[in-house]
Amino acid sequence: MSNSADELSERLYGSQAAAFDARRGLADVAPESIARALVQLRGDGLGRVLELGAGTGEIGAGLAKHAAHYVGLESSLGMAERWRDRFAAHPDLGDRSELQVRDGNLQWPVERASVDLVFASRSVHWLDPGHVRDEFMRVGRPGACFVLGRVVRGASHPRRWLRQRLHDALRRRGFTPKDGPRRAGELLFEIAREAPGSRWIPRQAVLEWNFAAAPSPILEGWRDKPSLAGLELPERLREEVLDEVTTLANQRFGALETELACGEHYAIEGVQLPPVDARPEPVLRAPFPLRLASRFGPEIDPSDNPPPGNS
Repeated sequence: MSNSADELSERLYGSQAAAFDARRGLADVAPESIARALVQLRGDGLGRVLELGAGTGEIGAGLAKHAAHYVGLESSLGMAERWRDRFAAHPDLGDRSELQVRDGNLQWPVERASVDLVFASRSVHWLDPGHVRDEFMRVGRPGACFVLGRVVRGASHPRRWLRQRLHDALRRRGFTPKDGPRRAGELLFEIAREAPGSRWIPRQAVLEWNFAAAPSPILEGWRDKPSLAGLELPERLREEVLDEVTTLANQRFGALETELACGEHYAIEGVQLPPVDARPEPVLRAPFPLRLASRFGPEIDPSDNPPPGNS
């Protein structure tokens, strides 16, 4: 990882490591629920797992419990320190878990055709889709799964509403905010197109939870972050954008300290490489979902070859 990449990673994530888990807002039972859903998806345990953007190890600790071997890939030293602290509390995972502090845009530190599952939660939008595709094709065994996970919020959720206003404000000023879901869709499309016969892993909710949240702490958290929507902006411009969003929030919600009922769920979605005995088929005829094929590739007729269920 270059010095500039090192510095960027620490600015964007290392400085947030201490409060990252609380800010991300996963339910306490989410890591185990995610791991069990992936076990059910694969049907025979997780095998050898590589997690991109392992962060503090919050989800990784759940994955490692069900894996034959787990490798976490994380570029931030601050995050890596938290990962090590978390895994130190689980000495039973030590013999089959490791962390590599490395930029995901470099070659992944695993052997060719050695991985059964590559998992990423809210991290691949920082990586080059072509590189991720090529590395997954290199390290994935026949039948390997590439699975993305993220927190999904309803349209009335204050964080989602505020994020939309933030993105609007940035676009009006000529900036392009990072769009994690879109980048994820592009990546899955690229993997599926590269490997004819791939099977689609449909989006599915792993866990749902409800809680109360106020707009004020969300806005305050953004003011403390070194970036907005993945962009590093001059301080004066950052304040201008956040002041605008705060004004809109006052108009929308009234008292920003008032807690509102919120619902969230954690969803997974992905692609599975064809197993050894699979017969290659044109990937764009199905199983690829229309919602992604229409955005990133040619239109397909779903009645031509109905998509299979989970693999």
